[in-house]
Amino acid sequence: MTTPASMLLSGDVKAPLETALPELLHAVMVAGGSNVIVSPSIQPDPSPADAFGQLVAGASSFQLAADVPLADHFWDHAGEYRRGAVAARLRDTTGRVGKFLPGFLAIYATSVRTPLVYGPHRMPFRVAESIDLEEGISGPYLVLVACRLLANGKAQAVRGFAQPILDGRRFVPVFSELERDVLCGLIGLQGALDAHGVDCTIKRAIAPSSQTPGHDIELVIERDGAIIRELSLAIARNCEDTQLSGLSPADYVVGAANWADGAFISWLEQAILSPLPKTRAEVSIL
Repeated sequence: MTTPASMLLSGDVKAPLETALPELLHAVMVAGGSNVIVSPSIQPDPSPADAFGQLVAGASSFQLAADVPLADHFWDHAGEYRRGAVAARLRDTTGRVGKFLPGFLAIYATSVRTPLVYGPHRMPFRVAESIDLEEGISGPYLVLVACRLLANGKAQAVRGFAQPILDGRRFVPVFSELERDVLCGLIGLQGALDAHGVDCTIKRAIAPSSQTPGHDIELVIERDGAIIRELSLAIARNCEDTQLSGLSPADYVVGAANWADGAFISWLEQAILSPLPKTRAEVSIL
């Protein structure tokens, strides 16, 4: 059995929560594979249950403290908070380890107006302080809410971080409306390639917060289990960003102009269909 990676998070009831919610949410997403869109041949019809399952799996890779897995303090909806299950778990952990450790709720939201989280067919969820989100990107969102145990034994939802995501069935983090459009276009590409027996995996690489610029989209194209093409894309953050590179030098920088006029799609078709370069061994044989 794999030992969970160490992730120590503060949660003293007498002090503000110091947990960096964006970094925690991104770590859980990456660990569970939320940032990867697999080929339709592997997952033809993803569901919200699949997306939440990836988050829970990701949480199982970390721990809050010795013998306290993050998954034991991680809930994928707000119902457990309202029913008192979150408070009961926090009280149990406090009595067992002698520490106040936080709990976390992952809530799907269609709209966020701090301090309220709005979702389909349910009452708004309120936090005590605020919900951080980046302006200029619409929902849906995945909101990570930090909870703590109060002196009266009740749980309090303290604050949250709202990460824009691709849609309600794929919790892929997005950082601009352009990026969401590009990912939707790439999903269409997946379907077209799948019809020809070719698998395409889309990965939204997420850099550590200390690295800037921080984001790439990686494509891995395979046939019969063999990789035939690997491509790296970067999303321009503004009109002047024409030479942006992300985690690694990108093969192409997608901007608003080359997305709108079809230049990116033309490049992508050529990149996929162009002949593969000969390997060094093949050159030596020739």
